[in-house]
Amino acid sequence: MLSAAIVIPGITKLDSPPYINAWKHVEDIARDPNNPESLDALVFLAQNQKPLAATTSAGTSQPVTTMSASLQALGFLAQNPEPVTATESVGTSQPFTPMSAAEIADRLEKHPRAVPFHQLLALRVRASEDRWHAEDLLNRATERYHGSDDQTLMALNTWLYVERRYQTILDIMPLERALQRRELFLQYLDALGGLGRLETARDLLTSERFPLEPVLQHVYLATANERLGESTAVANEWQRALEAADNASKCLVLASYAEKAAAPDIADSAYAKAISFAPNTRAAYDARVRLAEAHGQTANAQKILAEILRLWPDDDHERNHEMYLRLLLGASGADAEKAVREGEVLMAREPYNWQARATVALAQLRLGHPAAALQAFKGIKAEESSPVGPLAVRAVALDANGWKDGAKQDAHTLSAAPLLPEERALIAPLLSEQ
Repeated sequence: MLSAAIVIPGITKLDSPPYINAWKHVEDIARDPNNPESLDALVFLAQNQKPLAATTSAGTSQPVTTMSASLQALGFLAQNPEPVTATESVGTSQPFTPMSAAEIADRLEKHPRAVPFHQLLALRVRASEDRWHAEDLLNRATERYHGSDDQTLMALNTWLYVERRYQTILDIMPLERALQRRELFLQYLDALGGLGRLETARDLLTSERFPLEPVLQHVYLATANERLGESTAVANEWQRALEAADNASKCLVLASYAEKAAAPDIADSAYAKAISFAPNTRAAYDARVRLAEAHGQTANAQKILAEILRLWPDDDHERNHEMYLRLLLGASGADAEKAVREGEVLMAREPYNWQARATVALAQLRLGHPAAALQAFKGIKAEESSPVGPLAVRAVALDANGWKDGAKQDAHTLSAAPLLPEERALIAPLLSEQ
C-alpha cells in the first residue's frame, strides 16, 4: 500500500534499509500506470524532491513555510523527509538509484489520469532542475493555469510564493476568489505579508470575513503585529493562540510557528501543552530539549531528557546526552564512573560518535584522569562539521595533558561558537590566558 510506504520514511533513518525499501516501493508504484495509486505516488515524489525547496537570492535552498501550509498540518497531513539522493543498498547489496526529476515530470505529464494539477506539478519539477529556464516555465504555468480549479490554483500560488512573486498571486486571485476557500484565503494573506501589506492582512483577519481556525488566526495576527512593531498586541495574540490550541496537533503547529517567529517561550509552552494532551508525543520532548539548549538552559534540558529516558529507557543516544549534561552541571563520583562505562559501550558501537567521546572524556576529567580523557578522543579527527560542545571538552583535555598551545588555539576558535554556558565555562580559563 502506498500510504504505508510513505509513512515509513518519516519514522526511519535516511540510510536505513527500511527507508530505502519504502522509497523504492513508492517508485515502483509510480512507474506502474495501471496501479490505481500510481498518480498519487508520482505526486508524492514530485513534492518531495530536494530541488523544490525555496531558492534564496544567494542560490542556496531553504524551505518556505506559509500559513496555508500550516493548515495542512492542522489537518494531520504528514511532513515527509527528502528522498535518498545517492546510490544505496536495498536490503542486501542491490543498488538503488532514485528516480530522476525528469522521469517524474515525464510520467506526471503522460499519466492517463493526469489533470491540470499534475501537469502544473510536472512543470515545477522541470523548473527545479533547469534554473536557466525556471522563470519562463513559471510564466507559462501562470498564463496557462491561473483560471484553473482550486487544487491547481493552490499549487500555482505555492510556486509563485516560493519565487517571491507575491503581486502575481494577488493579480491572478482576487479577494472574492480567495474568500471561496480557506486555503486560498491563507495564500492571499501570505501574499499580502510578502508585499509588506500587513495592515491590510490584519484588517481582513479582524473583520472575520472568512472564519479561520483560531490558532492560525492568532498566529497570523501575532506575526503581522510583530512586523508592525506593536509588542503588546504580539504578546496578546501569542497567548490567545496558545489558549486556542486544544489538541496535540494544534499545539505542535503553534510551537513550530512560534519557534520560527523567535517566540521561544510560547513554543516551549505549546510543546508542553502538546505533551499534556498526548504524553507520548516524542517530537515535543525533543523540541523542548532543543529549545532549552539553544537558550542556555542546561538544567532544564537535563530534566526533560530524564523524562524522555523514563518513557523511552532504551534510547542509548539520549541516555548519553543526559549523562553529558549532568556532567556539565557538576556530576562526579559514581555518576562519572557510570558515564564512562556506558559511554565506552556507545563509543565501541559508534566510533565516530563525538558526543559519546565527549561524555567519556568529561567523566574522566571529573574523576581526575586527564590522560584517559584525552584518550577518549584518539582516532577521530576534528572537522568543520564536528559538534562544538565535544570540541570544547577536547580542548580542556588537551590543556590538562600539557598541550597548552593547541588547547588555547581550539578555545579561541570556539569562542564564538554556540556553546552551552557550562561548555563556555570549561574553556574560559584557556581564553583568559591568551
